[in-house]
Amino acid sequence: MGRNDEQDLVFAFDAEKGTKLWMKEVTAKSVKKWDGIGNGARATLVIEGDCVYTLGVYGHLACWDLKTGAQKWLINALDDSKTQVPYWGVCGSPVIYGKDILVKVGGYAQGPNAPLVLAYDKATGKLDWKSPNAPGSWAPLAVLKLDGKDVLMAWASDGLRGLDPGTGKFLWQIPWKTAYDCHANLPAVEGSSLFLTTGYGTGCQAFEIKEDKPVSLCP
Repeated sequence: MGRNDEQDLVFAFDAEKGTKLWMKEVTAKSVKKWDGIGNGARATLVIEGDCVYTLGVYGHLACWDLKTGAQKWLINALDDSKTQVPYWGVCGSPVIYGKDILVKVGGYAQGPNAPLVLAYDKATGKLDWKSPNAPGSWAPLAVLKLDGKDVLMAWASDGLRGLDPGTGKFLWQIPWKTAYDCHANLPAVEGSSLFLTTGYGTGCQAFEIKEDKPVSLCP
Protein backbone atom coordinates (compact mmCIF):
# COMPACT_ATOMS: atom_id res chain seq x y z
CA MET A 1 0.00 0.00 0.00
CA GLY A 2 1.05 3.57 -0.61
CA ARG A 3 -0.35 7.02 -1.26
CA ASN A 4 0.26 10.35 -2.93
CA ASP A 5 -1.69 13.57 -2.39
CA GLU A 6 -4.60 12.54 -4.59
CA GLN A 7 -4.62 8.72 -4.70
CA ASP A 8 -4.41 5.53 -2.68
CA LEU A 9 -1.82 3.29 -4.35
CA VAL A 10 -1.46 -0.49 -4.49
CA PHE A 11 1.82 -2.11 -5.58
CA ALA A 12 2.68 -5.70 -6.44
CA PHE A 13 6.32 -6.83 -6.74
CA ASP A 14 8.10 -9.99 -7.74
CA ALA A 15 9.19 -11.41 -4.36
CA GLU A 16 12.53 -12.75 -5.71
CA LYS A 17 13.58 -10.02 -8.13
CA GLY A 18 11.95 -6.97 -6.57
CA THR A 19 10.62 -5.87 -9.95
CA LYS A 20 7.22 -4.17 -10.08
CA LEU A 21 4.49 -6.41 -11.49
CA TRP A 22 1.69 -3.85 -11.38
CA MET A 23 0.57 -0.65 -9.70
CA LYS A 24 -3.01 0.58 -9.36
CA GLU A 25 -4.60 3.65 -7.86
CA VAL A 26 -7.86 4.88 -6.35
CA THR A 27 -8.73 8.56 -6.58
CA ALA A 28 -9.00 9.78 -2.98
CA LYS A 29 -8.27 13.48 -2.77
CA SER A 30 -6.79 14.76 0.47
CA VAL A 31 -9.36 16.52 2.62
CA LYS A 32 -7.28 16.73 5.82
CA LYS A 33 -3.88 18.13 6.69
CA TRP A 34 -1.85 15.38 8.31
CA ASP A 35 0.53 17.71 10.15
CA GLY A 36 3.59 15.71 11.15
CA ILE A 37 1.95 12.28 10.85
CA GLY A 38 2.14 11.58 7.11
CA ASN A 39 -0.65 10.94 4.61
CA GLY A 40 0.16 7.29 3.84
CA ALA A 41 -1.91 4.15 4.21
CA ARG A 42 -2.95 3.10 7.73
CA ALA A 43 -4.10 -0.44 6.93
CA THR A 44 -2.39 -3.57 5.64
CA LEU A 45 -3.95 -5.17 2.57
CA VAL A 46 -5.63 -8.59 2.89
CA ILE A 47 -5.20 -11.46 0.40
CA GLU A 48 -7.55 -14.41 -0.06
CA GLY A 49 -7.30 -16.66 -3.10
CA ASP A 50 -6.93 -14.48 -6.19
CA CYS A 51 -8.31 -11.36 -4.46
CA VAL A 52 -6.48 -8.49 -2.79
CA TYR A 53 -8.51 -6.19 -0.52
CA THR A 54 -7.32 -2.68 0.37
CA LEU A 55 -8.69 -0.02 2.73
CA GLY A 56 -7.51 3.56 2.19
CA VAL A 57 -7.03 6.41 4.64
CA TYR A 58 -10.29 8.03 3.44
CA GLY A 59 -12.37 4.85 3.64
CA HIS A 60 -12.09 3.50 0.08
CA LEU A 61 -12.42 -0.29 0.18
CA ALA A 62 -11.40 -2.08 -3.03
CA CYS A 63 -10.95 -5.60 -4.36
CA TRP A 64 -8.21 -6.31 -6.94
CA ASP A 65 -7.14 -9.32 -8.97
CA LEU A 66 -3.94 -10.67 -7.41
CA LYS A 67 -2.21 -11.53 -10.70
CA THR A 68 -3.21 -8.60 -12.92
CA GLY A 69 -4.26 -5.81 -10.56
CA ALA A 70 -7.62 -5.47 -12.32
CA GLN A 71 -10.14 -3.78 -10.05
CA LYS A 72 -13.11 -6.03 -9.24
CA TRP A 73 -15.07 -3.51 -7.17
CA LEU A 74 -14.70 -0.28 -5.21
CA ILE A 75 -16.85 1.38 -2.51
CA ASN A 76 -16.37 4.09 0.11
CA ALA A 77 -17.17 2.77 3.57
CA LEU A 78 -17.29 6.28 5.03
CA ASP A 79 -20.28 7.00 2.78
CA ASP A 80 -22.11 3.97 4.17
CA SER A 81 -21.28 4.86 7.78
CA LYS A 82 -22.12 8.53 7.17
CA THR A 83 -19.15 9.70 9.21
CA GLN A 84 -16.43 12.26 8.71
CA VAL A 85 -12.78 11.30 8.27
CA PRO A 86 -11.43 10.29 11.70
CA TYR A 87 -8.63 12.29 13.33
CA TRP A 88 -5.89 9.82 12.31
CA GLY A 89 -7.69 8.71 9.14
CA VAL A 90 -9.21 5.29 8.58
CA CYS A 91 -7.00 2.83 10.48
CA GLY A 92 -7.00 -0.93 10.98
CA SER A 93 -6.78 -3.71 8.44
CA PRO A 94 -9.96 -5.39 7.18
CA VAL A 95 -10.85 -8.91 8.32
CA ILE A 96 -12.42 -11.65 6.20
CA TYR A 97 -15.08 -13.81 7.84
CA GLY A 98 -17.07 -16.27 5.76
CA LYS A 99 -18.47 -14.50 2.70
CA ASP A 100 -17.83 -11.01 4.09
CA ILE A 101 -14.99 -8.57 4.57
CA LEU A 102 -15.36 -6.56 7.78
CA VAL A 103 -14.12 -2.99 8.27
CA LYS A 104 -14.09 -0.39 11.03
CA VAL A 105 -13.86 3.11 9.61
CA GLY A 106 -14.80 5.45 12.48
CA GLY A 107 -12.62 7.21 15.03
CA TYR A 108 -13.41 9.02 18.24
CA ALA A 109 -13.67 12.45 16.57
CA GLN A 110 -16.68 11.34 14.54
CA GLY A 111 -18.99 11.04 17.54
CA PRO A 112 -21.17 8.12 18.61
CA ASN A 113 -23.82 8.07 15.88
CA ALA A 114 -22.21 5.68 13.41
CA PRO A 115 -21.89 1.89 13.09
CA LEU A 116 -18.79 0.50 14.74
CA VAL A 117 -18.35 -2.22 12.07
CA LEU A 118 -19.51 -2.62 8.47
CA ALA A 119 -19.64 -5.92 6.54
CA TYR A 120 -19.40 -6.18 2.76
CA ASP A 121 -19.84 -9.17 0.48
CA LYS A 122 -16.25 -9.95 -0.48
CA ALA A 123 -17.24 -11.02 -4.00
CA THR A 124 -19.34 -7.98 -4.94
CA GLY A 125 -18.71 -5.16 -2.43
CA LYS A 126 -22.41 -5.08 -1.51
CA LEU A 127 -23.13 -3.91 2.03
CA ASP A 128 -24.42 -6.87 4.05
CA TRP A 129 -24.84 -5.43 7.55
CA LYS A 130 -24.01 -2.64 9.95
CA SER A 131 -23.34 -3.15 13.63
CA PRO A 132 -25.00 -0.95 16.26
CA ASN A 133 -23.55 2.52 16.71
CA ALA A 134 -20.49 3.24 18.84
CA PRO A 135 -17.64 5.78 18.63
CA GLY A 136 -14.65 4.01 17.13
CA SER A 137 -10.98 3.76 18.00
CA TRP A 138 -7.87 2.74 16.09
CA ALA A 139 -6.96 -0.91 16.63
CA PRO A 140 -7.69 -3.35 13.78
CA LEU A 141 -10.51 -5.86 13.99
CA ALA A 142 -9.88 -9.50 14.88
CA VAL A 143 -12.02 -12.63 14.98
CA LEU A 144 -10.82 -14.73 17.91
CA LYS A 145 -12.06 -17.98 19.45
CA LEU A 146 -13.38 -17.16 22.92
CA ASP A 147 -15.20 -19.62 25.17
CA GLY A 148 -15.53 -21.99 22.21
CA LYS A 149 -17.06 -19.59 19.66
CA ASP A 150 -15.90 -17.01 17.15
CA VAL A 151 -16.10 -13.45 18.46
CA LEU A 152 -15.34 -10.28 16.52
CA MET A 153 -13.25 -7.98 18.71
CA ALA A 154 -13.70 -4.27 18.01
CA TRP A 155 -12.39 -1.37 20.07
CA ALA A 156 -14.72 1.55 20.58
CA SER A 157 -13.44 4.73 22.19
CA ASP A 158 -15.17 3.80 25.47
CA GLY A 159 -14.12 0.14 25.61
CA LEU A 160 -13.93 -3.24 23.90
CA ARG A 161 -16.94 -4.71 22.16
CA GLY A 162 -17.47 -8.39 21.39
CA LEU A 163 -19.67 -8.91 18.31
CA ASP A 164 -21.20 -11.78 16.43
CA PRO A 165 -18.96 -11.80 13.31
CA GLY A 166 -21.82 -13.05 11.14
CA THR A 167 -24.40 -10.41 12.03
CA GLY A 168 -22.65 -7.53 13.83
CA LYS A 169 -24.81 -7.94 16.95
CA PHE A 170 -23.15 -6.69 20.15
CA LEU A 171 -22.63 -9.63 22.50
CA TRP A 172 -20.86 -7.91 25.39
CA GLN A 173 -18.70 -4.93 26.23
CA ILE A 174 -15.90 -4.10 28.64
CA PRO A 175 -15.72 -0.41 29.61
CA TRP A 176 -12.12 0.78 29.16
CA LYS A 177 -10.93 4.37 28.92
CA THR A 178 -7.60 5.87 27.94
CA ALA A 179 -6.38 9.39 27.33
CA TYR A 180 -7.54 10.62 23.91
CA ASP A 181 -9.86 7.57 23.63
CA CYS A 182 -6.94 5.79 21.97
CA HIS A 183 -6.90 1.99 21.73
CA ALA A 184 -4.33 0.79 19.22
CA ASN A 185 -3.65 -2.89 19.98
CA LEU A 186 -5.57 -6.15 20.02
CA PRO A 187 -6.59 -8.16 23.10
CA ALA A 188 -5.02 -11.54 23.83
CA VAL A 189 -7.34 -14.53 24.19
CA GLU A 190 -6.98 -18.06 25.54
CA GLY A 191 -9.92 -20.32 26.31
CA SER A 192 -12.51 -18.11 27.96
CA SER A 193 -9.93 -15.62 29.22
CA LEU A 194 -9.21 -12.23 27.68
CA PHE A 195 -6.32 -9.87 28.48
CA LEU A 196 -6.39 -6.14 27.74
CA THR A 197 -3.56 -3.65 27.87
CA THR A 198 -3.39 -0.11 26.53
CA GLY A 199 -1.11 2.90 26.71
CA TYR A 200 -1.17 6.36 28.30
CA GLY A 201 -0.71 4.87 31.78
CA THR A 202 -3.96 2.90 31.69
CA GLY A 203 -2.39 -0.48 32.48
CA CYS A 204 -3.81 -3.96 31.95
CA GLN A 205 -6.48 -6.32 33.20
CA ALA A 206 -7.70 -9.87 32.63
CA PHE A 207 -11.30 -10.99 32.25
CA GLU A 208 -13.15 -14.27 31.91
CA ILE A 209 -16.06 -14.34 29.52
CA LYS A 210 -18.69 -17.02 30.04
CA GLU A 211 -22.05 -16.98 28.30
CA ASP A 212 -21.32 -13.48 26.99
CA LYS A 213 -20.71 -12.04 30.45
CA PRO A 214 -17.25 -10.51 31.18
CA VAL A 215 -16.01 -10.93 34.74
CA SER A 216 -12.81 -9.31 35.96
CA LEU A 217 -10.10 -11.72 37.17
CA CYS A 218 -8.48 -8.88 39.16
CA PRO A 219 -11.18 -7.80 41.63
